[in-house]
Amino acid sequence: MSALDRGEAQVLALAGLVQAVHLALSVAREGRCDPAAQAASLASVLRLDADSPDAIYGGLGGVRTGLRVLIGQIRGEQRDPELVRVAATVVNLERRYSREPRMQQDLRRRLEAAAERIPADQPDSPEAIETLAGAYLATLSTLTPRIRVPGNPLVLKETANVERIRAHLLAALRSAALWRQLGGRGWQMLLQRRRIVETAQRLLGRSLAAV
Repeated sequence: MSALDRGEAQVLALAGLVQAVHLALSVAREGRCDPAAQAASLASVLRLDADSPDAIYGGLGGVRTGLRVLIGQIRGEQRDPELVRVAATVVNLERRYSREPRMQQDLRRRLEAAAERIPADQPDSPEAIETLAGAYLATLSTLTPRIRVPGNPLVLKETANVERIRAHLLAALRSAALWRQLGGRGWQMLLQRRRIVETAQRLLGRSLAAV
């Protein structure tokens, strides 16, 4: 894995958050999402003891989609108000979750059991998605603010789609927690937009060079 400075690690975690929310919205709206990005995001939830921020995502390539969406969102090239709203709700929910030690222990136990049972190369298998969705439903979904993901009612009638959305929201919470642990703050999105874009572009270039 590549060595990241603190600012790069923060932007990587932010891209992970954006990617997971983007995937949840894609599933809710269309019933599908990018399979490679989905696998990377869901795998991040199961890498509980990764030794570096980029290792959580399996390398910079794991958040390539998130980096692109983050850049487009800040620069105004592909603005999605719902993505911003859902991501902000995730950040607020994670802050509440950080003050719930019993819930943290419960979720940790669930994810440790899942990591032991689910093959590392199958983080997006039906069993994995059902397990992660169940972990989210039993813990984080009980907190406020509730995360509401708008979409196509016909798509949202399908249990498999709802489970994928919940699994991606769990991945979003994972990245939001990492972002906070690395010193990320909400005001940075307002005052450091240029730096975030420049850093995201640099990380995206490095991820493409590694292909």
